[in-house]
Amino acid sequence: MKYYKINFKTFSDIDRIASNASGEEIPNAEYYFNSMRDGQIIKGLPTLDYFYLESFDKKEFWEWKLLDVHKFFGIAGLIDGWLISKKMKSLLCNFNIPEEHYFYPSKLLYKGEKLDYFVFQFYGRKISDEVLKYINFEKSVFWNPVNNTDVLISKQEDFYPEYMKIYKENKSLSKAMGIKKNSVIGKI
Repeated sequence: MKYYKINFKTFSDIDRIASNASGEEIPNAEYYFNSMRDGQIIKGLPTLDYFYLESFDKKEFWEWKLLDVHKFFGIAGLIDGWLISKKMKSLLCNFNIPEEHYFYPSKLLYKGEKLDYFVFQFYGRKISDEVLKYINFEKSVFWNPVNNTDVLISKQEDFYPEYMKIYKENKSLSKAMGIKKNSVIGKI
């Protein structure tokens, strides 16, 4: 089985800061974005109209380059996902992406024109539960970054209690627990 990883460049070759999608203009944005962060799939969500590009660069350079994938910024940073173009959505649909994931129709205001984009939501508790189905726990070893030890978990139901224990020790989700190399990931 092959795996692909999408990497983002923060700076371009011409020393510009990559712009991210901001969604402060979207009605009910905080409610929708918090729901997505929690992994809720929001059926019947109206088109998210509109995101715009913003960065830590000078405002005159916020729209210096339109990309197929933009991270989120500001209130939109609550979303575990990306703002993606139709082209990127079409590409992603050719791969086996674990359910549940969701594409929400959106608009991106770019140089005065509203372009069709999508929020690609791919993480949250409900979504990660589905991803865990792909791990063969009996043949996998996890790693606790707090005390640099291996963690053995024999079944899916035991994952979150252990994850939360390590999270509380570490006070951060960024280093809560990882899967070690040579573990077995695939459809069970």
